[in-house]
Amino acid sequence: MEALALRAGLQARFRTLARGARRGPGGAGDSARAQMRPSIDLRRLAPAVLPDLLCFATLAALCAARLGGLSRWLDLGLFDEADYLRRGLLLPSAGLPDPEWGPLYSLWYLALSSLESNRVALYELSYRLLVLLPTAVLYACIRRLGGAAPLALLGSVLFALSPAAHVLPRPTLLALLLLLVALLASTAPRQAHLRFAALGLGALLAGFARPELFASFLLLSGLTAVAAWRSPGGKRHLALYGLVAAALVSVLGNPLADRSERRRYAFCQHFALGYVKRTGLDLNPWNDCDAVLARVFGPGVKSVGMAVQRNAGAVAEHVQANLLRYPEVSLELFTRAGPGAWMRRHELLVAWALAWMLWAFRDGARRLRDAWPEPGFHSVGALWLAVLVPTLLSALLVFPREHYLVLQGVFTPLLLVAAARLPGVSGFRAATASGLAAALVAWLCTASAAPSLRELPHRAAVATLAPHALRSGSPDAPVGLLEAQGGYALYLGPHVRQVSALRKRTGEGFTEFLQRQGVGLVFVDEWLTRDTRLRDDPEFLRFVAHPEQFGFTRHAVPGSAAWIARRGTPRSQVQLTSAQ
Repeated sequence: MEALALRAGLQARFRTLARGARRGPGGAGDSARAQMRPSIDLRRLAPAVLPDLLCFATLAALCAARLGGLSRWLDLGLFDEADYLRRGLLLPSAGLPDPEWGPLYSLWYLALSSLESNRVALYELSYRLLVLLPTAVLYACIRRLGGAAPLALLGSVLFALSPAAHVLPRPTLLALLLLLVALLASTAPRQAHLRFAALGLGALLAGFARPELFASFLLLSGLTAVAAWRSPGGKRHLALYGLVAAALVSVLGNPLADRSERRRYAFCQHFALGYVKRTGLDLNPWNDCDAVLARVFGPGVKSVGMAVQRNAGAVAEHVQANLLRYPEVSLELFTRAGPGAWMRRHELLVAWALAWMLWAFRDGARRLRDAWPEPGFHSVGALWLAVLVPTLLSALLVFPREHYLVLQGVFTPLLLVAAARLPGVSGFRAATASGLAAALVAWLCTASAAPSLRELPHRAAVATLAPHALRSGSPDAPVGLLEAQGGYALYLGPHVRQVSALRKRTGEGFTEFLQRQGVGLVFVDEWLTRDTRLRDDPEFLRFVAHPEQFGFTRHAVPGSAAWIARRGTPRSQVQLTSAQ
């Protein structure tokens, strides 16, 4: 009987709607539809949305002010960063680089080059995006994990102002962006294996920017397999996960394969760096690391394991030095101010964040017990552990460089946020608190948007080299530029090609080297004069003292002790030399 009554009631309801629809606008049909349409109470919605609007507007204004005048305080990235950019521009003709050289970051530069052709502007565009996007997604992750809007604003601002957001080289920040997006996506599914699968795919993509994160992918894949095996329908999802991962690896390669011995050279250069600092050995650790390894371990060292077999004590001393340096670098990466920021105001932000976290964990045991069953805590905990393992291995076996430590510095506070589960207060009290927080952050960061007065030697060098490059070379016959830092030729464009002192043959004179390489420009700085292949060459020393004797003219670089030597020959002769 109840079913019949319910059916009759529904039929009567639909007949009423049909009659209203036939009556046209303004009839009973409109009133019935209005009754069924969900209503939005703006008075309740505003207090819920207003805190995030205030905080996000403050964050956007800060980033816009901070990233608006890069040319006034940001120097150009050389060495590895310039290599990534160069590989991205050459990718259509040269193909993907080896998987251990961050092919995804080269693809990033290639994609951005469709928006910006000028290479200096392309570097700045990438810089802006890799500060802005991780900062915005970090704010969303803190909110998703239960952090209040003012806390999310504080955490994201601290990141944007710290050196962590400005490290070089910058594939780490692309990897961070991918991992944060994966963490955000992992909070949506209810099934554990789907959450771990989202994290695993994010770590796999991040591994194509930072190769050590492929180990994180393997760890998360193990968690995904265990969780999927215990879940109904999980095996089907696990098979799909494996197919996607296999497809990505088949296209981009295995970052741990080390086909170009990148891991070996990373250990070689950083071991040499520490050894030269400890012993005062007069060698360049970056260019002469093989000589340092041969001196300590004997010739032919191909891996860390072989180095341990030959001289375990030297490797242990290297690891001990890295271990002592590791805490200091980890803390400074987030507690000191980044480029262009005022130290004292940044310290106030750090103190505010520490006070907030101490207050949150005043009853830490209960909060951890309450957070343990939460899916968000599981996701960020698994990702934190998966990231920490390769971070520690890289920092201890290679060197605790800043770009190795960014990820642990971001995901450790996120784990604490998930454990503390700090909800915001409701109503207009939350909007008021967020407004005060936004105003305080804006006041604290006003000096951070001001340009720094520090020197920008790389920009000055490129600006000085540019007119000489246009006079000396052409896209069809680029002039050779001898320089020791790597990257100037890239920013100067197709008129110039880089020449490294590494190309100088044993016993070859400096004049013969210049002629064989078609060098028309020489950038003389401390890096070049200290190069072990040049510093003992009598011709090079005479060139530095009297470049005019070699047919070069000397040109100063403003604000720097470096200078430029340009061959004083017609362009046709430079082209002929370059062609030869």
